[in-house]
Amino acid sequence: MEKLDRILVSKEWEDIFPNVLVKKLPRKVSDHNLLILSTTSYKPTRHIHFRFELSWFSNPDFLPMVEKIWTKPCRAKSALLRIQQKLKLFKQYFKGWGFNLQGEMRRKKRKKSALS
Repeated sequence: MEKLDRILVSKEWEDIFPNVLVKKLPRKVSDHNLLILSTTSYKPTRHIHFRFELSWFSNPDFLPMVEKIWTKPCRAKSALLRIQQKLKLFKQYFKGWGFNLQGEMRRKKRKKSALS
């Protein structure tokens, strides 16, 4: 077995490009990962984790949006693939939705404490 998903550099090259970053892309077609080499400065982005909140049930927009997402047409070949695809759409939408709700709550809390 050979290990092809590698990048080799010399010390001299690393001295020229001290802020180098190698990013591994997900496997799509091949059994190898594409590697992206970046020599620009890197500022890591904050990763937003998905968390389902029970409080969403009390939001009047929640159930209509779930229904809208779940009833979208899906071209998956099996029932399991359809469910997976719909859950992925659900996660994508509500990940951002939940993040925005948290931001609104933080703003309200700051505003309330500033008025006190």
